[in-house]
Amino acid sequence: MNNGKPFLISLTGVDSHKIKIPDGQGSFSIGTKGISQGKFDAVVDAGAKVNWPVFQESQFESTYAWPRFFYYSGNDCSFAQWSIDRRIEMFSWRPYEDVVLDASECNISRLHIHSFGNKVHLQLGTKVRELCLSGDLEAFIFTGICALQRLTYSLHSDSTVNAIHCLPTHSLFEKLQIIDIENSAIGKPFDCQSLLQFPNVEVLNLSGNLINLEVLSDLKHLNSIGIRNAPNLQGFPSLHTWSGLTSFIGWIVEEQGGKQLQKELKELLVKRKMSYSNVSKLKKQNWFLTEYTLPFKGWEGKNEKAATKKYKETLKKVAKAQTENQIEILFQDFIQFFNTLEDIETIEREDIGEAVALLAKASKRIVTDEQANLWFDTYRDY
Repeated sequence: MNNGKPFLISLTGVDSHKIKIPDGQGSFSIGTKGISQGKFDAVVDAGAKVNWPVFQESQFESTYAWPRFFYYSGNDCSFAQWSIDRRIEMFSWRPYEDVVLDASECNISRLHIHSFGNKVHLQLGTKVRELCLSGDLEAFIFTGICALQRLTYSLHSDSTVNAIHCLPTHSLFEKLQIIDIENSAIGKPFDCQSLLQFPNVEVLNLSGNLINLEVLSDLKHLNSIGIRNAPNLQGFPSLHTWSGLTSFIGWIVEEQGGKQLQKELKELLVKRKMSYSNVSKLKKQNWFLTEYTLPFKGWEGKNEKAATKKYKETLKKVAKAQTENQIEILFQDFIQFFNTLEDIETIEREDIGEAVALLAKASKRIVTDEQANLWFDTYRDY
């Protein structure tokens, strides 16, 4: 883009922003000053109206409509009106206030909306084909016509106090045929009971920690199922349950249940013609705690090796501990270990906090997340 050289863009006013886009980058991100967290291509003032039509100007030296993907953290809804005449492949939106979005004519192929607890009233139409929802799912209100081809619930960033992920019921979606559930392998489980509101679903992809898998047998029209990154397969129905099943993928799943699925899939492949199907990467349940979510995998050099070693050692001891006092001693030792490491950055401090949360989950519920956070703040100097 412009040979990677800085150039001016009238994003909120005439030549309001100087930006630099690396060659080959097909996306553009906008954050709100003082609110949005993370790195953005441009940051605008709170309450600022974005001049979306600026992206149709000839200054963008590209052979296609650039950008193809937008990431916007802010409350300006006018992108919806602009997109009527400008196709957007993907638009990810994170508003911070209660908003009403008329997406009935939006020419956006994939729309992702995140709620921080603020109400999001979304009017759907015939143009948006894929919708992804994340954050506080109870905060969404839907009206209009549902012509969606695919609905995704991303549960990774759910900050609600509920112990289990459950989907709110929206009658507008009851005829949908493709549903994706994206959850973390470690942490709050997703209750599959929530899926019974989609009686016509044909393609179902589930990832992460799952419970009440037995209810999937009530989804009679399933012909394609994917189970990924799943540490628990207890109650999963036999693959023979679905007479129309023509595709099954199991990838990084717990070993005992995975072996049973391998056996059943082998039987099915003899009896019927199926598209690509496979069950692979079987893992022991403890692997998901010790390897899958290693919190320091993004660190470098000696600090990464030392932090990972300390985490694994502490994890084994916490899993064997019987009392809160024993666990506090282990947590104190673990947290204070990082007081001795040099150059702990802000993002690395967050990784240590994540490690403390994972250790709390390994404590057989002896320690709550709140107690672990209290110890974290008490014993750290960083």
